[in-house]
Amino acid sequence: PPPDRGPMHVGGGGEPTGRFRTVVVQVPVYSTSVVHRNYADAVRWHGDMLISKSTHSKLVMWQPAACKAAADAALVLAECRYSASDIWFLRFALDPAHTLLAVGNKVGHVLVWDLKALQPMPAPAPQPPPS
Repeated sequence: PPPDRGPMHVGGGGEPTGRFRTVVVQVPVYSTSVVHRNYADAVRWHGDMLISKSTHSKLVMWQPAACKAAADAALVLAECRYSASDIWFLRFALDPAHTLLAVGNKVGHVLVWDLKALQPMPAPAPQPPPS
């Protein structure tokens, strides 16, 4: 076989058009397990927030929080709770305008929330700095 010369960019006709440097990133820029205690089986961006779902029958709207005390900090903004969703791999969806949030459950119900009407979670009380 010919010697490996590294990654090649291949054009539409299948012919190599040049070499390029491959960059491998193996570490995520952010990671947390404070939003869900179990499987997080669906996650989607909603502006600068995330909406995620686990097997605990709730959708959570949250933001990654830049915090020097905890690299995995997250600010939970709202929760949508429902029943009969303690199984893996149920998805949720947003309408094209990102104003409605929908999810189904294991007994055939489809639930829809108006994101503009969600009540925000109470802000956590300020904590004194550790001594």
